[in-house]
Amino acid sequence: MKSPRPYPNDYSLTRLIRALASPGRVEDQIKQSPEMDHSATVLQDEVGRAPRMGGAFIPLRPVAVGLSTQTNVGGGYLLGQAVSNRIAAALRAQLVLAKAGAITMFGLKNSLTLTIQSAFSSATWVSENPGVDLAQQDSSFAAAKLTPHALSANTSISRQLLDQASPDVEDFILQDLTRAIAVAVDAAGLAGTGNENQPLGIANTSGTNNLALGVNGAQVTGANVCEAERLVSVANGVPSATITHANIRSRMRQTPEFAGGVNPLWTSGDRVLGTTGLVSTSIPSGQTKGTSNDICPIVVGDFTNCVIGFWDTLELIVDPFGKKKSGMVELNVFATCDLAYLRPNLFTVIPDGRP
Repeated sequence: MKSPRPYPNDYSLTRLIRALASPGRVEDQIKQSPEMDHSATVLQDEVGRAPRMGGAFIPLRPVAVGLSTQTNVGGGYLLGQAVSNRIAAALRAQLVLAKAGAITMFGLKNSLTLTIQSAFSSATWVSENPGVDLAQQDSSFAAAKLTPHALSANTSISRQLLDQASPDVEDFILQDLTRAIAVAVDAAGLAGTGNENQPLGIANTSGTNNLALGVNGAQVTGANVCEAERLVSVANGVPSATITHANIRSRMRQTPEFAGGVNPLWTSGDRVLGTTGLVSTSIPSGQTKGTSNDICPIVVGDFTNCVIGFWDTLELIVDPFGKKKSGMVELNVFATCDLAYLRPNLFTVIPDGRP
């Protein structure tokens, strides 16, 4: 069995992009970039096809650290794989859902079925010789499935930036690429429609708690959020966060926690009734209900029951020509991901908040 080639020890996204931005044969690009060599051998074998449109694969499989890097055998071959961990860390840092407590998984292969314990065994206090059999309640199980969904994100960087050789530039490009992916994943996770291969979002998933405020919507109050949390808690969830649009946050900052109170419902420390408050432009705004056209949803929930899965490679396509007159290089990155909600009843959706 042929041994796989190691990752480049000094894996550089900048060097890979420069090679892809230089038109020519793949053989010539490989000479410029060991990352191209790795894409054309190990990753291409794993994916089972060549990259599209002259692009390249980027590893997205987390790697344990702690081995010695003094020799290749002792761990030096793994050093370059840290790019996987850097990408994963950058994605986690920018995903609003991850900040709310969602679980992120990287390096998936094929579809993944997550087994959920939907009902738990019961325990009963027993007297001496009760004379009757005790009622029995067994555990029951359900399943949530992660299936690959293709996601395309675009960004552009200047040729002048690409010519720099600096770790800061490398981090800037990494942040730029992952930011585009994170925004799209948050949009799907919070309000995805399930259309055109977009995963279904929490706001549109059946089984969540729906807490509508009125025929025309209404401004959210502390009592509304308290009820949203109660619905999560009675289903044995622990509310971890409230996520909404900045327009709603602005109103909640001016709304007292409870009638007659002086503390704001959304505090300066981004807390809502003691749990984390987060905003995202991925939350729809300006929706219509009744006579109102400024409707924004609010999601309160135990976000540890949201799972985000990423498969094990990103695919990068570089276009050096589309914006050549402005000195920019276009980057198109393809990711494969999906979201699952283990227990939808641990989320409450207020669909009709008003600012």
